Amino acid sequence: MIENRPEHSHDEESRASDHTMWTEKYRTKNFSEVLGQDEIVKRVEAFVKQRNMPHVLFSGPAGVGKTSLALVIARRLFGDSYHMNFL
Repeated sequence: MIENRPEHSHDEESRASDHTMWTEKYRTKNFSEVLGQDEIVKRVEAFVKQRNMPHVLFSGPAGVGKTSLALVIARRLFGDSYHMNFL
């Protein structure tokens, strides 16, 4: 028999993070967390601070941080609604 248990009083973000893939859960969220790409991060961060982002094309092998850096840029430019401006 299954008992009806009241939900725990976790906040919404906590519950969402319980079901998030670990690659997304631990993905970098700030420029300071992007490792091994110091020169690129410095240039991109300057563009974002000026709110003057040119078109960019990231290339490189898997795992070097292309998507993570793009998500950091989107978060900084668009705030909480970044997911609506990111493909």
